[in-house]
Amino acid sequence: RPLQLKIHILSDIDQTVVGYFKNHGSALPKFPSGPIPGAMTLFRELTGTEDIDGRRVTFLSARPGVLRKWTQVQLRDTLGISEACLLTGQAADMLPWFSNNAKAVANFSDRKLKNYSKLARAFPENVFAWFGDTGEGDVDFAIRAVREERTSLVVVMIHDVLDPVTGRPKTGREARELLEAEYQI
Repeated sequence: RPLQLKIHILSDIDQTVVGYFKNHGSALPKFPSGPIPGAMTLFRELTGTEDIDGRRVTFLSARPGVLRKWTQVQLRDTLGISEACLLTGQAADMLPWFSNNAKAVANFSDRKLKNYSKLARAFPENVFAWFGDTGEGDVDFAIRAVREERTSLVVVMIHDVLDPVTGRPKTGREARELLEAEYQI
């Protein structure tokens, strides 16, 4: 009998599954405000279920825990997910955003890695697929999760958002080729 792996989706929220019409953080929108086209369909296909309410999808977000209720309402109203599994950041992670964007992004990546590590240890029977974007630390999280944790993160999908200054994709051709060669992403 073939081994059947349980795919557990890990996903960022902003600019990964929900887009914003205006500049959001360090990224310009590619899509109208609302659900990113095809994201939920892809999640349903990968998990093999129409009902993705918190069982096979976990959102790793930099949003602090104080915004948990608001985020769950947004996921319900925007994506139709009535009971989202949400692992959040902390308010302290966001404080450098106003003076040192790079430090804030590093904090976001660190928090996502800590949350992922706990989840992977709690569910060793699962393989994980990560969906993020190039806006705020998701690529760094994925590289570190693959490199440092040696856990079961087997798929990494990154939405290359637009740079707010140039209006072009944030990841240049050379950087993309390097990531693809080194990490097969």
